[in-house]
Amino acid sequence: MAKDPAILWYPSDYIGGTSDYTFEEKGAYMEILMKEFEHGGPLPEAKIKRILREKYHAIWEVIREKFKQDENGNWYNERLELERERRKKFTESRRNNLKKKNNPHKDSHMGTHMGTHTDTHTGARMGNGNGNGNGNGNGSEDGKGGGPGEVPRGTMENEGNIDFNTPDVDGDEITFPIDTRQMRDLWAGWKEYRWKAHRARYPIMGEQADLKRLQGMTFPQVEKTILTAIANNWNNLYPENG
Repeated sequence: MAKDPAILWYPSDYIGGTSDYTFEEKGAYMEILMKEFEHGGPLPEAKIKRILREKYHAIWEVIREKFKQDENGNWYNERLELERERRKKFTESRRNNLKKKNNPHKDSHMGTHMGTHTDTHTGARMGNGNGNGNGNGNGSEDGKGGGPGEVPRGTMENEGNIDFNTPDVDGDEITFPIDTRQMRDLWAGWKEYRWKAHRARYPIMGEQADLKRLQGMTFPQVEKTILTAIANNWNNLYPENG
């Protein structure tokens, strides 16, 4: 597979994180980040010295705070590696979805099998729903069973067609606490994780309720909240609800 040529970049985070740097320090920091990305991982200090040349001692002393050392003594930027991994997972999920679309017979067979097997367990596990062999379990997230507008869980028939950028329930209206593209992409990634890890989708009004819990936070705080939930394999944003 060819090397991924792109990575998500958040200008506001970069500007805020380098506000005290001189233009020379900003340029050096950016150059090392790009070299790390191109290199595919942590950089040996000798390589950093070659990049900075005669400015190594003066500039590295300032921007070193942005990097950590691995067990081999090489330097890496934690945020860059996180974004690289997120990009990799996103690309792989899209590639897998495309394969399923191009092989409808196999996907239909798997959908039938998984709908039969998973729904009888998942529908009941996620509430007092009535999982059945047709993949139409009505278990709800709050343990109160199915209800009007509830999205069916435990079925894979249409997994490749799910658009995580839209509300989980058709007709449900959602308002973002921070209405930016990066916030929408982050939220779509959270919903995709919940579906793939827990076969969970939001019931009507449930999505807006979780978004309201994020009001008043900065984007980095929202991102940390969501990434913490994913790292701990939680079904919801906070452990007391999961």
